[in-house]
Amino acid sequence: MMKQGQYISIHIISVLILLFSLSGCVDNIFHVDDIRGVETWKRNKYNVYFTSRMENSIITRTLTPFPINCKAQIYVYSSQGDEQFMSSPVYRSQSAGTLTPTSGTPLLLTTGIYDFVGISSKTDDTPPSFDDNIATGLSNGTDYLWCLIQNQVIDSDGTTIPITFNHVASQIVVNLVNEDNEDEATNFYSVSMDLPLITNDVSWSLKDGVIASATTNSGELSTINMNNAGTQASYIIVPYNPSTGYMQFNAQVEQMETVSSCSVNIPAPSGGFLGGHCYEYDLIFDADSLFIGIVKVAPWKEIDVSDDVIATN
Repeated sequence: MMKQGQYISIHIISVLILLFSLSGCVDNIFHVDDIRGVETWKRNKYNVYFTSRMENSIITRTLTPFPINCKAQIYVYSSQGDEQFMSSPVYRSQSAGTLTPTSGTPLLLTTGIYDFVGISSKTDDTPPSFDDNIATGLSNGTDYLWCLIQNQVIDSDGTTIPITFNHVASQIVVNLVNEDNEDEATNFYSVSMDLPLITNDVSWSLKDGVIASATTNSGELSTINMNNAGTQASYIIVPYNPSTGYMQFNAQVEQMETVSSCSVNIPAPSGGFLGGHCYEYDLIFDADSLFIGIVKVAPWKEIDVSDDVIATN
């Protein structure tokens, strides 16, 4: 006959086994039951590696390498209908097109079918954190990247998964056109935009990659210095639908060692600046003034082809 103390000991052991079998992930190991019904804690785990690139354009679908020293975060979802997910270690691109964990081991997964969501701010900063699949506190000037890979099979041979990031912020590009004489050297000396200060917190959805457009502002303007590449200036903003219908563009244009200060209002597209799109403007310089020329929605432009960043830690 079993004594009362033995009943209590067996009960405690049973509870511990139950808690252990219900644990979803430990460190970088993610468990999903397969169709054979084998207990997750008895199954082997296999390394998962990632290579990375960026989709340059929602129109042309051209690709560029993921720059060196940029960090990324990968989230793992079960493809079998449940909402359980985990985040992998933070990765950094030690060389162009590769992703290496900044600490610890690579991601370990049991065999099964998974969905992967990747994010990056294309810098050496840790990507934004998500609370209930939503990130806030986004800022202008950051090239937010996102990708989704569905129904990826992980087997016992180990897996290397190509990640293709997409731009989900908005890009504004301004081209300088010299109306007076195409042979004269005409360049941007300095370039800036006056942007309304956004008062509502812009949110980024992890599941679909969409950054909600900012719609409200304080009425005050903030001057933003644009990236200057001589005859072309660019800047990245969070998706935004300005209530005024335009944004003010300021420039100092240098021609034949003479610098002219100019300002012009550039029209916002109907519906505002949408994520993943590049809005390109041709500005005509004539007699110390700038005029709007061609306005179009263009493929995303990688203005600086050597945009690797310096690691901060």
